[in-house]
Amino acid sequence: MRLRGNSFQVLVYAGPDQLTGKDTYLTESTRDRREAGKVRTRLLAKVDQQRTGSTKRLADGGRVTDEAWVNAAKHFDEEQLMALVSQIAVINAFNRVITQQLGGDYQPGQFG
Repeated sequence: MRLRGNSFQVLVYAGPDQLTGKDTYLTESTRDRREAGKVRTRLLAKVDQQRTGSTKRLADGGRVTDEAWVNAAKHFDEEQLMALVSQIAVINAFNRVITQQLGGDYQPGQFG
């Protein structure tokens, strides 16, 4: 799975913004793909849902349930699940590293 793949991958990278209250991932994940307006619109709608409290925050939970794994296996093969879990683990690790970096200074193409 790659960041510049499809809209689902962008959602994976932008998801932490809803939990942390920062717009870093949303900004960096979507600025390169402004031409894909529908992706950006969907992401912003998800952020708005979170801000209004109409969705449940999942960061406070425990382990992933067996039911969730079975449901995920319906949509992804084993290799895709491994890549997805790895991406989420890295994003969570980065969110726990304390840095003095404000969001919004990303320039399209600066990382590749």
